[in-house]
Amino acid sequence: TPTVKPTATPTVKPTAKPTVTPTATPTVKPTATPTVKPTAKPTVKPTATPTATPAGEFAEKTYLSTGFEDGTDGFTGRGAAKVAVVSGGRSGNCLSVTGRTSTWNGAELNVTDSIVKGATYSISVWVKQTSDSDKTMKLSGNLAVSGQQDSYPAIKDNTTVPSGSWVELKGIYTVPASFTKLTFYVEGPSDTFDFLVDDVTIKQISAGKEPYNPESLTSIKATYNGIFERMGNVLSYNTSWNDGYQMQSDETMKFVKHHYNSYTLENELKPAQILSDWSGTISVSEAKKLGYVIPDGYTESTVGKLNFDSVDKILEIANQYGLQMRGHVMQWHQQTSTRFFKEGYSSNGANVSKEVMDKRLEFYIRSVMKHVMDKEKSLTGKAGSLVYCWDITNEYTHRTNDPAATSWMDVYGNMGLKPTYVKKAYEIAYDELKQYGLQEDVTLFYNDYNEYDVADEIVELINYINEGEEAKICGGIGMQSHITVNYPSLEKYGTAVDKFLATGLQVQVTELDIGIEDGQTEEDLANHYSDIMKLLISKQENRDKSVNARGITGVTVWGLYDTISWRKPTSCLLFGSGLDDPKAAFYSFIDAATK
Repeated sequence: TPTVKPTATPTVKPTAKPTVTPTATPTVKPTATPTVKPTAKPTVKPTATPTATPAGEFAEKTYLSTGFEDGTDGFTGRGAAKVAVVSGGRSGNCLSVTGRTSTWNGAELNVTDSIVKGATYSISVWVKQTSDSDKTMKLSGNLAVSGQQDSYPAIKDNTTVPSGSWVELKGIYTVPASFTKLTFYVEGPSDTFDFLVDDVTIKQISAGKEPYNPESLTSIKATYNGIFERMGNVLSYNTSWNDGYQMQSDETMKFVKHHYNSYTLENELKPAQILSDWSGTISVSEAKKLGYVIPDGYTESTVGKLNFDSVDKILEIANQYGLQMRGHVMQWHQQTSTRFFKEGYSSNGANVSKEVMDKRLEFYIRSVMKHVMDKEKSLTGKAGSLVYCWDITNEYTHRTNDPAATSWMDVYGNMGLKPTYVKKAYEIAYDELKQYGLQEDVTLFYNDYNEYDVADEIVELINYINEGEEAKICGGIGMQSHITVNYPSLEKYGTAVDKFLATGLQVQVTELDIGIEDGQTEEDLANHYSDIMKLLISKQENRDKSVNARGITGVTVWGLYDTISWRKPTSCLLFGSGLDDPKAAFYSFIDAATK
């Protein structure tokens, strides 16, 4: 029986990180997400909702036919490439592709949400280049499948295209029955020359798999309505970790909206992504122009450049689907760039002083929160509308567990359960909420794992954070709950819940997954999910409301399905191979709230 959770922590990911500039085979996809529906008027528009026809009754149908007479018809630039409608096509307009810096750059069409899974398509594209010499061109796909590396199937392999001539690239492609992302694109693997595209025709020539209806299952959030305020899951927008493109898929987001009203970003709001190893520095004056908060007493001439591109797009998508976020995370001894702690923001510099680090901490927290709240206001008219709580500090009681090469303790030392820099982080974040009048609406959490083993330490730490403050600036306790069927016992887990509820603070289960071990079955997993959820429901319904008015305010499951889980060998989630594969654990999770 383990006494700790699995050695890998949920937020510790493999060292491989998304690269900024993909090489020959990119691992990071273009930030821009092509739309499937044409923005103009193609001759035949892609079907908004994919339909499948039973075998034996299939009639060939046109998915897309366009000569780009009225717009780009859903095509976007892949990588650095730019696309535009120009004259000079085979007849009328065509699509120009310019600005390519890598051979895989080109014209791309995202078909993820409108292509029929399991169906076969014929695809024809006419291309032309005018480089004054023969060039090689290719029609390819970019396929992401759960649990696998992206693949790039050749629909029409390398074809010689003489300068000045239109040449047809035509091939047959059978769409997999399951995937998380699929695009078709034209590339020039021999060089980075400009080219033209015209007369694109995509026809479905065989029947496929019946489309999955995410509303066919009982809704988790509807089932738990009136028990817990929030039911959530973990998502990614554009990372190479575990097919991290869920937020780019309309099918996935409809599934999420059906079951959940809350989400947590697995990686994209962590310090290593916002202030990354490769984002560089900018002057203080430039930073102020970008809206960064430079605190009084900041003595350096530069700051680390912050990357909000993905965060902005994520907030836009969340607003579109009516979801709210647990902001995760501001301060952590892992997944924080070493250069954050170094002189000149250089990984080769000496460690900065405590006084300098205090100001960097303030710069970072205020700038990130301000940016997010300003973005919320621009999208909805109200700050605090899309991020309802923040994990300010993560896993401090486990600060010696595999810290980054340089981290907080290298600057401040080991301060036990009275870390001044942790208290300061909450003071800064709470004051930033006050600037927007949100201190009563947005809650600051402390988040930790093996919480049932260190419950007393967590309470002591939070009491220190709140000591002498005008309010309980740390207003919530996050129980990660990466557990197994064997450990902890229900009694031990329940005791931790009781201790946290007794503080009067909100309690949330923030990263729930339950692993099974050798000899255990899916039925064992289902039974334990039921037991855990029934325990949480009982604690919520029977708490002393005079001590804790809101109690357990949310439960977040850490993963949509097993094959993209950080603990995938342990079969730890409610769904198996995909969104259309509910396991016995899903039904027991539902039944726990209804029986």
